[in-house]
Amino acid sequence: MSSQLLSLDRNEYFFSHHPQVKNVFCSFTEGDLSKYASYQDQQNLRQLLCEKLQVDNKYQITMGHGAEDILVKSLSWLKNSYHSLILEDFSWTNYLHIAEGLNYQIHKFQSNYSNDRYYLNDEILKNQLKKFPKSLVLLTSPNNPTGHSVDFVKLIPLIEEFSEHIFLLDMVYAPLFSNSFSDLYQYKNVIIIGSFSKFFGMPGLRMGFAIGHLPSAFHLNLGMQKNSIMACKYALENISWYQKNRDEMLSYAYQVSQIKRKNIHIFQSEAPFFLAKLLNLNNLDAIFRLTEEHSGVKPKYISKQDIPYIRFGLGPSSICSKIDTYLSFFD
Repeated sequence: MSSQLLSLDRNEYFFSHHPQVKNVFCSFTEGDLSKYASYQDQQNLRQLLCEKLQVDNKYQITMGHGAEDILVKSLSWLKNSYHSLILEDFSWTNYLHIAEGLNYQIHKFQSNYSNDRYYLNDEILKNQLKKFPKSLVLLTSPNNPTGHSVDFVKLIPLIEEFSEHIFLLDMVYAPLFSNSFSDLYQYKNVIIIGSFSKFFGMPGLRMGFAIGHLPSAFHLNLGMQKNSIMACKYALENISWYQKNRDEMLSYAYQVSQIKRKNIHIFQSEAPFFLAKLLNLNNLDAIFRLTEEHSGVKPKYISKQDIPYIRFGLGPSSICSKIDTYLSFFD
């Protein structure tokens, strides 16, 4: 193999962290392994999240052990009142596993597709909301794996019209700290899930949060390590550093989607990853082995309705050049 194989299917983070974040762990000691962060440190982080997100009441912020922890807790609690779950057909496969484990009645609807990108089909969603009263709507923005974002100008009227439904918005890939989502915080039937894993590239810290009205029992007051609290604090104080890296990834995602290829179709993405559909190709296993060997990268392979797709997480130019090498084998 020409280079070490790098898995690009988890789309976490391939950039260097801000120096203040890295310095937190330079002083990490053995004693830190047996200490929780103080209650006051955790309250300070909640307050800082509140300020950066422009949330009026800090008790609208619920912190947890990663976004998935928040998601599972929310779905478990909501199951007491909501039995139907509505979600897009092409979305994160773990949603189905979690929802099935909680015994939800699952109703999927297809996204729109035009001009090389996917869209939330708000008309079909509206029909679903009418058909299944008092349901839980689970949407991802940007969507995993398609990379399309929800048009909140169209969604907010549905949130207002169907107030008996709960809208659970998984926005771990969104630039939540751009303060362009604050209109959503006023609705009691909206819960937004965020994370330090995707935007800040800190999956190992297991730090997630939600914005919305969740039970006070979900407020995490134990379990976080003090260095994790400090790393999150410095990340929040240097959002522009991480936004610059995200912009670099989005720029590449746009550029690569504009190149017309014979055997592969790349969708436009608003996330730090992109999805591609493979066209009229035989012996895919052999092609995958060859491309991995020569590029040094491994995307995620997806099959939907017997159509093969590949999905790449992104990173700095060194990562993108490897992706270019991979894609060149399909020309």
